[in-house]
Amino acid sequence: MSRILIYSLMILTTFILIQCGKDDPIIEIPEEEMEMEKDTTTGEENIERFYRTDNYIVDDIAVEVYIPSDYDSTQQYPVIYLNDGDLMAEVYAQMINFEADPFIMVGLSDDRKRAERFLPYFDQWVEDNVGEYTPKADEYSRSIVEEVIPFVESEYSILARKRAIFGISFGGIHATWIAIRYPQVFSFVGAISPSYWVAGKSIYNEPLFKLNPGGFNIPTTFYIDRGTAEWENYLTFIELLKEEGLVYGQTIYYYEVIGADHEMTDWTFRIEVPFRLFMEGTTTATEVKMDVSSYCVEIWDEPGVKYGRINPLLTFNNGVKYSATSEATYTITQGTGQVINDGSYFINQGTSLTVDVKYQDFETTIELNKCN
Repeated sequence: MSRILIYSLMILTTFILIQCGKDDPIIEIPEEEMEMEKDTTTGEENIERFYRTDNYIVDDIAVEVYIPSDYDSTQQYPVIYLNDGDLMAEVYAQMINFEADPFIMVGLSDDRKRAERFLPYFDQWVEDNVGEYTPKADEYSRSIVEEVIPFVESEYSILARKRAIFGISFGGIHATWIAIRYPQVFSFVGAISPSYWVAGKSIYNEPLFKLNPGGFNIPTTFYIDRGTAEWENYLTFIELLKEEGLVYGQTIYYYEVIGADHEMTDWTFRIEVPFRLFMEGTTTATEVKMDVSSYCVEIWDEPGVKYGRINPLLTFNNGVKYSATSEATYTITQGTGQVINDGSYFINQGTSLTVDVKYQDFETTIELNKCN
């Protein structure tokens, strides 16, 4: 009886193998599917999106493309190009976890030294402290604009008028520089803790007049941030952008993050701000509030000497934030001192000032204490 059973099983197994063929799996493995969950208010199923990656080498630049799982070639997608796609991967990876409309993200990596790749200027301090380098930002930028972008956007369906470049530190000054040198390629710049100090702030001398074109072209929007524990603010650059017709709160956004330093953890914590600004802007937000705080800053070339700064912060309910430090008006209502239009303050007599802070339709009062 057992021999008959074994013989029957052998025949059945042979039949299955013949039917499957030598290149077919015996058990078909289904492709990964998008998880579905029901919306309790509508009863409809929502798609839980994930992102897959495709990898290429284009003109010696490693290109890692993140594609939404529900990608549809008949649709056009916003795209974010990322300097330091490898080194800053931990920071950028946060963006694919945010609840948002689908987009495409392109990480850019290169074996060249970061200073060589990103910096358009020579700086002796950088060479002494980071290592020898020859500025080749022009070469790297040309590869991105003439090789990488055309390649990526021939492979994937991109909404060209919604194309951003993000960069952090050296990558941040480069993201700014490439947008200036190639106006109308990028509609948005996310400059996180950008190293504008390089070469005596030479980036302030770049020609900005092409950033705000007439006709149907879209002006470049700049998001710039810094932690207050970093070296200095870049309000001078903000003023230069305004002189060329860009509008604060529309095409210029500056965010001062109190207590934040030049650190990966701080960048990770706030990467959602430029992401939301690029993807959604502020016009879709239904609520906005202004909170005003102050902090003390140590003068970098005078150790132990500090001055105060006021930070009016606009927060939108979609996660966008920006400081109105240089845009608000300040009126001293009690005490003796001075508040400069960049938000810096000094107390002449006593230990405190009471200041009325106004920006757009918001107005509040803050008590300021002496720093030294």
